[in-house]
Amino acid sequence: MQIAKAISSRIRWAACSACVSRSAYPDRIGHLLLVAPIGLEDYRLYVPPTPTEKILENEDKLTAEGYRKQLETNYSLKLPPDQVTPFIDARFNIKGSSEYPRWLRAFVSSAQLIYREPVVHEIPLITQPTLFIMGADDHNAPGKPNAPEALRPKMGQNAELAKALVVRMPDAKAEVIPNTGHLVFLEAPLKFNELMLAFLSK
Repeated sequence: MQIAKAISSRIRWAACSACVSRSAYPDRIGHLLLVAPIGLEDYRLYVPPTPTEKILENEDKLTAEGYRKQLETNYSLKLPPDQVTPFIDARFNIKGSSEYPRWLRAFVSSAQLIYREPVVHEIPLITQPTLFIMGADDHNAPGKPNAPEALRPKMGQNAELAKALVVRMPDAKAEVIPNTGHLVFLEAPLKFNELMLAFLSK
């Protein structure tokens, strides 16, 4: 495509893909916008390994109501129920597809990748101008329910983790939006757009 320079915007699984992009295309990434990324800590320090087949079994058994509760709890959602329903429909409509087994395995494999290959140690190596936009109440941490109970409160302090990382980076800033969870771009769209556009205009 002959793209000489790009702005990379990463949402949720941002830290993982940002580090891959930075390593693969260091001269083509002009700015990095990391939106409520996970991967800001090494989850192996808290969560014991879980076999892939066990995760597949658990995910396959998940009900629509169970998924709603998972979203509300893990993502600290502030959205009204009717705005959460499309996320649930998107996940459960695929169950009727012949592609569902492949989708499920890809989903679980991605989760295992985040656990087994942490990138938090590589984030300080990012030299491009970088902005983290975090929700103040975002405590999402993959595998948290499987961690020993005493360790769970230490996980998912994502806004503080982002603040700690930016001081180790040459050109980075963390903006934290109050009263928002993991889906900060949906819960505070005006403030999110303001921060994003100000960053990208520099």
